[in-house]
Amino acid sequence: MHTEAIINSTMEQSLSAFQQYKNVSFEKRAELANEIIKQLQNIQSELIDIASAETNLNHKRLETEFERTLLQFKQYSNAYKNGNWLLPTIYTGKKDIRKTFVPLGPVVVYGASNFPFAYSTPGGDVASALAAGCSVVVKAHSAHLKTAALAAKAIEQAVLNCHLHPHVFQQLELTDHSHGKMLIQHPHTTAVSFTGSLRGGKQLYDWANERKHPIPVFAEMGSVNPVFILNEALHDNTDSIAAKLTTSITNSAGQFCTKPGILIGLKGELWSTFAHTLRTHLANQPPSLLLHQGIHENFIKGTNDFAQLTETHTLLSDSSNKDQVKPVLMEVTATSFLLNKSLHEEVFGPFALLVTCNNIADMLNVAKSFTGQLTACLMTSEQECRYATELLNIMQTLCGRIIINDVPTGVEVDAAMHHGGPYPATTDSRFTAVGPHSMLRFVRPLAFQNFPASLLPDELKDDNPLQLWRYVNGGITKNPI
Repeated sequence: MHTEAIINSTMEQSLSAFQQYKNVSFEKRAELANEIIKQLQNIQSELIDIASAETNLNHKRLETEFERTLLQFKQYSNAYKNGNWLLPTIYTGKKDIRKTFVPLGPVVVYGASNFPFAYSTPGGDVASALAAGCSVVVKAHSAHLKTAALAAKAIEQAVLNCHLHPHVFQQLELTDHSHGKMLIQHPHTTAVSFTGSLRGGKQLYDWANERKHPIPVFAEMGSVNPVFILNEALHDNTDSIAAKLTTSITNSAGQFCTKPGILIGLKGELWSTFAHTLRTHLANQPPSLLLHQGIHENFIKGTNDFAQLTETHTLLSDSSNKDQVKPVLMEVTATSFLLNKSLHEEVFGPFALLVTCNNIADMLNVAKSFTGQLTACLMTSEQECRYATELLNIMQTLCGRIIINDVPTGVEVDAAMHHGGPYPATTDSRFTAVGPHSMLRFVRPLAFQNFPASLLPDELKDDNPLQLWRYVNGGITKNPI
């Protein structure tokens, strides 16, 4: 069968599955999530072995990611079973109007190269879309096809064990550029999620908006995650801050979207000491294999491009062999950073750029110069709050998560987490890719006016059979109407 026919058949089947699956109970969706967890646990050892062989990620890192993956299925299904995130809203005034959320339809998920579990076939996008009541079609990432195939088999078995429509979940292996466009522009595709590069995410976004009926694309496209370091934070904590940032910069060879890539500080003895200390910590890190050859080549090119700029000064270069990389650290003045926008670009891998400011005004101008970010960090003390207030106000406009005296890596899977940010970090800063609220990407609000009780969804019925917290005539209550 030709690829176009395969895509058409897959999306037809996904739509058919959605028509049934959207009406299943909260409990049934939770049952599916639990069965997916069970099936994945049955093949955990094999999955991790294959993923390590395909991605060069070590077993410890993959074991942590695998546990996070299971947590996502459990947490998202529990949140949906609880139902409070639906925010059922009821007004019984002059007209009877009741509002809830309903699933969008078939969702296409693009697997990520750097997370073979948590952002790929068994990842959070799949977990949240299934919890929201959508059918899912995964476009497997070419960097770990064997891992994707094994994980997909486990999810398909879980669907069958729960006696659901067999095409609630499907996976495709597509390698041609035009086939990706065909999948995004298929009339049955209602939403797309993606984790990857700015170039890739922007392409999907453009394809979706070329459609006769445009659809949302929730693309997370990376970030340099700036860290602003004020002097008093360095007085007694230079080594601990440098050590913490080293771990964050080099964790998984710097291949996290939340890796702190640009560190901004004030010129002087404290900053010079910090730069030397950070260089020492980074130099002591062992060489690493990157995910695949393409990422390796891009890292070498990116660091070489930075090194060849006359305004940069290399503090630590990559002296490893052709197969592995070591951390790279460079420095630039705030003046040069503000004049050369290429210095703002992400280098994926264990790389960091120090930006040296002459004064607080320089630092504020650097902060204003950033485009949208996933995170922004501030290292400070209580005494420096007089400087931090204006800086924090600027930081609020440029990111989805502000962090004080901590690093951006180690994203918690929790309802309070926001993993997103203004463009170009993501294509829609209103939504998160992590935590139960990620389900809001795959639903839309629907108001029911003047409906008889028998036709209302359970969350909107007078007697509140699901016992949800609801907005009723301006107040929040669990009481029946």
